[in-house]
Amino acid sequence: FTNYLLYYTVVPNPNLDSETSKSFEFGLRGFGESNNWDLAFYRNEVNGFIRYEIIGFSQGLGVYQYNNVENVEMDGLEFSYKKELSANLSFNTALAISKGEEIEKGIRTPMIETDPRELILGLDWTSSNEKFGLQALYSLTSKSKDNLDPVCLNDSCTPRVATGGYGVIDIFGFYNPGDHIEVRLAIENLTDKKYFRWASVSQLPEDDAELDLYGQSGRALSASFKYKF
Repeated sequence: FTNYLLYYTVVPNPNLDSETSKSFEFGLRGFGESNNWDLAFYRNEVNGFIRYEIIGFSQGLGVYQYNNVENVEMDGLEFSYKKELSANLSFNTALAISKGEEIEKGIRTPMIETDPRELILGLDWTSSNEKFGLQALYSLTSKSKDNLDPVCLNDSCTPRVATGGYGVIDIFGFYNPGDHIEVRLAIENLTDKKYFRWASVSQLPEDDAELDLYGQSGRALSASFKYKF
């Protein structure tokens, strides 16, 4: 498969094996008169973890392939909290933390695919007649992990790209003038922040000439109209 628009091609791997895994999860949930929260811990142990990685370049295209990692262990924590500040206004937050290690021939190294820590802060307001509503979200993401293995292509190795921490503000609104009509508006990345999601660039070397193609969208305005019969 080749995508000339995004400059990459995927080649088959006849030696690819299927994954096997064991997963464990433990959760707690709490409720109050004006608040509620959820807390979950999880652990995944994967044998033959399938990784999508860049293995070289050919005719200006990045060459990708699915390959197996001997063993992978992933641990994580997810927490969410919601507080009703008034009849119309509520505050909510969510936190996600994950840690992963690869185990090859008994040697442990940080897992490349592990997402950076993420914290989301939000405010929700709805009018008393429920015809208007606004939501503001502030998403904070930490920088990528240090000391990850370099990217080795065509018998040479280059440091892996690193992503800095960033914060993104999104605003959403709705208006329901009647029982059958719904109008929605959104302003995403309000401050026009330039940033990269780790999942999009984790397999790239820091000197990749096409790195900017993997950046997330800048400020974007969208609207939708729905009529219910």
